[in-house]
Amino acid sequence: MPAKTKLTLTLFLIISLGLFSGPILGQEKSSVKIFGGASYLRATDLGYPGRSVNTFGGVFSATIPVAGRFGIVAEFAVHHGRRKVTASDAAQLRVERTTFSYLFGPEVRLFRTGRLEVGARGLLGISRGEFVTPGVVEVLPGGPRFGPIRSWENSFTGSFGGTADLKLSERIDWRIVQPDLFVTRFGSGTQTDFRIATGIVIRFGKR
Repeated sequence: MPAKTKLTLTLFLIISLGLFSGPILGQEKSSVKIFGGASYLRATDLGYPGRSVNTFGGVFSATIPVAGRFGIVAEFAVHHGRRKVTASDAAQLRVERTTFSYLFGPEVRLFRTGRLEVGARGLLGISRGEFVTPGVVEVLPGGPRFGPIRSWENSFTGSFGGTADLKLSERIDWRIVQPDLFVTRFGSGTQTDFRIATGIVIRFGKR
């Protein structure tokens, strides 16, 4: 099944859960949520197929309730990482990757029990990738000289996953985990990477 079709079906499933879980399980009030936390993204190394770059950063989002269990999320995230590689001349070079993502989409509260609240989400948007890869920067009489080559690219992006929040007080939650599949289309292929975050949620309004 093509990657775009899988993304569409996943988003449709999440939206359907939001539309029908309310009538089935009963309408519940929601609150505006502001989230900020640390994040890890195991990103595909575009220059070396089959390898990955460990990137770390932060995720910031706002969730606005729309109806019952259904809300809309706006998210910004940034991740950066590097790893060393060995060029043919045995010089130690590095691969670096910085990703800025801007995503928007629906979130569904699946259930709430005690102090724990679990949700699912499907976000779409764009990412800007800034890459540093080793390459030939100069051809000398004794052979090529390798060095860092910088490039930039924009990509369609999808993020599909969930959240698990633990109530600490009436206004503060600890987002224990926010795992998702982070899908991009840098270069000529599709990259499906794993991302996970944790942090603090501040709530405004009634739960």
